[in-house]
Amino acid sequence: MKLTPAEKETVINFDESDDTARVYTYDSRLKSKLRQLHRKFPEKIYPDKEVSHGAVSYIVPKTCIVIYPPHTDEWKAAARERAKITGFQPRMTDK
Repeated sequence: MKLTPAEKETVINFDESDDTARVYTYDSRLKSKLRQLHRKFPEKIYPDKEVSHGAVSYIVPKTCIVIYPPHTDEWKAAARERAKITGFQPRMTDK
């Protein structure tokens, strides 16, 4: 069964009674990040259950779930200036 892009969702569930959240996703970057974090912190971030069609489900501490305000043009300009000052170079990826 092939899913459409709209059906390949990311869902984050948590409630106030627990310190963890469940992250269910098809997103390849997020799946990779969750795998990396699991390898580094296996006692805190771990697979939840088997899922099908290429999705993954992980349990993570709620402290990992963060929502930032949108980046404004001013914020982006300041970030560019900080990068110039510090000599930041983006990581090159193989594609």
